[in-house]
Amino acid sequence: MPLKADDIFSIKENDTVYKSGQKIYASFKGSSFQRYLQLEIGKKNLNPKDVELISTFIINENGKPDSLRILQGISKKYDEEYRKAFNSAAGMWLPAYHNGRAVKVLMNISLKYLSIGVAMPSYFSSKSANDAYQLKDYTLALYHYDKSLEANPNDVSNLYRRGICKQMLGNMEGACEDWKKIRQLGNNTANELLLKYCN
Repeated sequence: MPLKADDIFSIKENDTVYKSGQKIYASFKGSSFQRYLQLEIGKKNLNPKDVELISTFIINENGKPDSLRILQGISKKYDEEYRKAFNSAAGMWLPAYHNGRAVKVLMNISLKYLSIGVAMPSYFSSKSANDAYQLKDYTLALYHYDKSLEANPNDVSNLYRRGICKQMLGNMEGACEDWKKIRQLGNNTANELLLKYCN
């Protein structure tokens, strides 16, 4: 797909950095970078609640991460462990490509931690949504996925299935929005659907 000006983060002399998105992205070698971070940081027994860490970094032409910025931190200790986990994954990236050439891309990563008071309503809505989804009742499933994602907007599984519900109900644009959000969260799960349905 052709890139537009909005797909570029910065240009300095001949050095262009693109924004990660549906058209251009670096790939993580695991299931997702967020999952890797949560597992690594989870080993430190840090238990933040109802907070979100937001960060950006660049994956260069060699697949190496650099220029990490924590735009919104959680605590000094947590942010320090985040940096350690980030550095430990340095060899787990594949670069983004544009016109057959490896390029630099800016990644945006969010990690959200929910307390039981927030997580439980999301859990029950997710369960109801998944039950309806299995029965192919996409209208009911969509209702419950909307409720669950109100509480936990970055739940990749719910975004993926809500996108399918929207697709089955004829809302292809809405489906693509959900799948694009998954890509923006640094997860590769919806790549195949994005390539097939979302231009």
